[in-house]
Amino acid sequence: MLTKHAARALRRSKRDLLDAAAVKLDFLLDAFEMACYRAGIVAASGFDKVTPSANNTKTAGKSDASKQAPSVYQFFQPSFPIAAESGDGVTALADALQALALPKPWRYSRTVQTDASFADRLCECVREQLLHHLHDEVPYRCRVTPRSIVRNAAGAVVANVDVTVPSRRVADMLHTRGNGPLKAITLRAIRDAEALVHAKVHLFLHVAVKAGPAGDRAAATAAAGGSA
Repeated sequence: MLTKHAARALRRSKRDLLDAAAVKLDFLLDAFEMACYRAGIVAASGFDKVTPSANNTKTAGKSDASKQAPSVYQFFQPSFPIAAESGDGVTALADALQALALPKPWRYSRTVQTDASFADRLCECVREQLLHHLHDEVPYRCRVTPRSIVRNAAGAVVANVDVTVPSRRVADMLHTRGNGPLKAITLRAIRDAEALVHAKVHLFLHVAVKAGPAGDRAAATAAAGGSA
C-alpha cells in the first residue's frame, strides 16, 4: 500500500508528465501545421476547422462516455489515432486532409517519382548497401559523395563515387578477404542503379579514411568496380 506522501508524489509526477506531453504535442502540431501551410497544402486558417470524420470505425457505436475517456490525445486536437497494420483511422485522416487541400496544378506529372538527381540516388544506393554490410554505427559515420558520372560511347553509365570512412579500421573491414565486402557493396549498388536508369552501369567505389587531426589522408585508397 502506498503511503500518503508516495501517493502525492505519484500524482504530481503523473501531472508533470501530462503537462510535458501537452507541450511537446503542441509544438509538434504547430510545426506540422506550418509545414503544410508553407507547402500550400492547407489554408492560412490551418487545422482549426478540421474535425475527425464520422467514418472512423474505431469510435462508431461506442458510448459517449467511452468517447470522452481521458487520453493523451486530448492535448492534440483534432487527433487521428491510426493503426498501420489494420488501417483503422486512416480513412478519417485522409478525409480531413482532403478537406483542407487547396485546388492547384500538380507540381510534377504522375510519371515523376522523385526530383532527386541520379547522382544523389546513386549515392543512396551505396549508402543502403553500407547499412547492409557494416554493423552498428559505422555506416552513419561514412560519407558518400559522387566524383564523376558520365556515359560512354556504348550508352553505359560510368560512375566514380568516393566513400570516406572514419578510420583505417573501417577501411580494413571493406578491404578484408580480397576486397570481398567492397565488391559485394559495389555489385548490389550497381543492380539498384541499373534499375533506376535502365542502362548498364559501371560503378567504381574509392575508399579513403577521413583526414585526422594531423591532416593525414589515408594511404590506402582503393577502388572496386564491376558490372552486374
